[in-house]
Amino acid sequence: MKHENSSSKLIVFLFSALLILSVSTNVYGEMHQDPNYEKWSKIALSALKKEYKDAEFTDYKYVGRQEVSEEEAKDVFRVRVNQNGESFTAQVDIVLNPKKNELITVKIVKMQE
Repeated sequence: MKHENSSSKLIVFLFSALLILSVSTNVYGEMHQDPNYEKWSKIALSALKKEYKDAEFTDYKYVGRQEVSEEEAKDVFRVRVNQNGESFTAQVDIVLNPKKNELITVKIVKMQE
């Protein structure tokens, strides 16, 4: 009887561990489906630093990816910009070719609040 009890506990433990691992991978994976997310994120932040020199950036958020066509996608980032006593949200649109992993354009828009 002891052998059956320990086998059942082991099966429950392994199933639980697999379930937890699966859920955590799915939650994290949804935010970063593109393995090049970090590359596009750095490009967005670099463009912001060039556009808004000497500004502080907070509340950095990856909004998501929009598939435009087979050869074009747009990653959208939003960042809070604090510059010269003014605070506003800027949106950075990174248009890229997902098949070639190439940058097409970068567009920064100051959001209306």
